[in-house]
Amino acid sequence: MFHFKYVDLGAGLPPAPIVMLTVYPPEWERATTGELCYSCTAFLDTGSDCTLLPLEAISVLNLTTFKANAAIVGVGGGQMQGLGCYVDLGIGTRHFAAIRAYACGLENLNGHAIIGRDVLNQCLVEFDGLVGEVRL
Repeated sequence: MFHFKYVDLGAGLPPAPIVMLTVYPPEWERATTGELCYSCTAFLDTGSDCTLLPLEAISVLNLTTFKANAAIVGVGGGQMQGLGCYVDLGIGTRHFAAIRAYACGLENLNGHAIIGRDVLNQCLVEFDGLVGEVRL
């Protein structure tokens, strides 16, 4: 199990479960992209159905995107467009293959990605708010 400390977000917000995320092209695209990777921080969000990545991940990794954009609707009803793509993800010692993710402008999240239930449902995650730690 890999341990991550909660991160203090300041501005009166409670500490949050944020992890280091490494994004790779899916295995079937690595013949053309090589062993590229993109690293960023990511919220573990049990309220999100899907995984969202910063837009720049698409260009850094030279990812193939789906032909149609997806409408991503937030908890407050706000909507943004997401470019769908497949990626492999690394969080700590865990690897997740062929995840359907969406790249979009995440300015409101200071560039953090969002790891949703599509990934979280594939592993045991322990949120320990008393200790301020998440274990994956």
